[in-house]
Amino acid sequence: MPGSRKWRKRELEAKEKEREEKEREERERKEKERKERETKHHPGRQS
Repeated sequence: MPGSRKWRKRELEAKEKEREEKEREERERKEKERKERETKHHPGRQS
């Protein structure tokens, strides 16, 4: 089937997008935790 290759490509792209989403969420979560830790050390410096 000639359409199967196109489908496979779209599936791979979707997986890649999903992975990037997860990585971005992970980075944002880490950044958030780091900011929270910093504000704990400096209670006068709230963002």
